[in-house]
Amino acid sequence: MTKAVFLKTVSVTLAAAAIALAAVGCSSDSGSSGSSSKGLEANLEYAKAKVADYSHNQKRSATLFADEIYSKANAAAMMIDGEATDEDFEKTVRCLYLDGITVADENRKVVASCPKGEEGKSLKELGDKKIFTNVVSNISYKQMTDPVYDESTGLYSVMASVKRSDGTGAVIIELSTDEYADVCGANLAEKCGNNTVIIKDGAVLSSTLSGVNPADDPEKLGITDADSFTLTVEGKEYQCMSTKAGSKMEGVFTVVCAEPK
Repeated sequence: MTKAVFLKTVSVTLAAAAIALAAVGCSSDSGSSGSSSKGLEANLEYAKAKVADYSHNQKRSATLFADEIYSKANAAAMMIDGEATDEDFEKTVRCLYLDGITVADENRKVVASCPKGEEGKSLKELGDKKIFTNVVSNISYKQMTDPVYDESTGLYSVMASVKRSDGTGAVIIELSTDEYADVCGANLAEKCGNNTVIIKDGAVLSSTLSGVNPADDPEKLGITDADSFTLTVEGKEYQCMSTKAGSKMEGVFTVVCAEPK
């Protein structure tokens, strides 16, 4: 074979290889896009199932949460009686993982507290605790406040009251917990996966998508009811898919799964 023929053969072979590689590259790009779409669909189906499960069990979860809080209040009432010492109060707070205990008599006057400082005051003087005069007055046999979220700690503070062990007055407990996030759905998106947004009643309920926060207005963010749409958050563009989960009876949620473009 002459040198010229050899060089020509090599050139043809390299050109064919380049064409083959280009074809493989195009095929690979196409397959990657399809795989990405299927991955987003799979994420959405997984998230939808998680949200549907939460919606179905929400009332039960709320009941179990309240039962647990009242169980602590009843335990505190049993552990604290008229002869309880400061040490008994401190031990009860530690054993039940409480932030504090307040004991009021049948006249709505505080007779003991831990931490100390409320003794001698009326429940009406104690701000949020004044609602527990209903327990003292037998209007309610137990009562609990709505949990309040503390952004600095990531916990929810709650108070609950039951009758004292002798049937008079009231025992009030205070505690902080992260368990209420399971009840209110604040951590629902975390259970659904990354880059997920859960919407309820026209506001963001829970989110793992950076730049989208609870209570945000979905419409202002650019989140639509379309099955598929693009979304730009904090300068980053996402391909999104959305669907509905839950029911009219249990509550309807919008589930959005996103993927960086």
